[in-house]
Amino acid sequence: MGRPRYFFSIEFAYAKGKMTLSQWKYVLGLLEETGLLGCKPESIPIEQSLPLWETSSPSLKDLGQYRSLIGKLVYLTVASPDISYVIGLLSQFMHEPREVHWQGALRVLTYVKGAPGKGLLYKNYGHLDIATYSDSGYAGDRGDRKCTSGFCTYVGGNFVTW
Repeated sequence: MGRPRYFFSIEFAYAKGKMTLSQWKYVLGLLEETGLLGCKPESIPIEQSLPLWETSSPSLKDLGQYRSLIGKLVYLTVASPDISYVIGLLSQFMHEPREVHWQGALRVLTYVKGAPGKGLLYKNYGHLDIATYSDSGYAGDRGDRKCTSGFCTYVGGNFVTW
């Protein structure tokens, strides 16, 4: 049967002693679906000054379109942990998305376009040590002043949860 090359929109690439997971074909499909295939890539997934909590931005007419895109971006975090925080942030607005949130979601897509084939690298480091790291911010959420936190776990030197 052999090693899988493509499974559930995840591409597997193998080299001696290592394996890479990426979702480039999935990204291309999302870019085509949103009309961003020819866009210029961005270097960061979201602008720090994006006014996500401003209510002056117009409400979206098609809530389903935003919710669908956010769901697809959540799946993209399977091999792109670098966008996890931003997608979590944008998913807070599923109940009443506005134009600014839609633009933020599209910005994430233009960011991932700039890194074709980027994904997770797994290799044999010769051990199975487990290391977990966490971080938190006190009242850092500008919208409701709730605390935020995150964590990541490595097994055998490989990134496995985030």
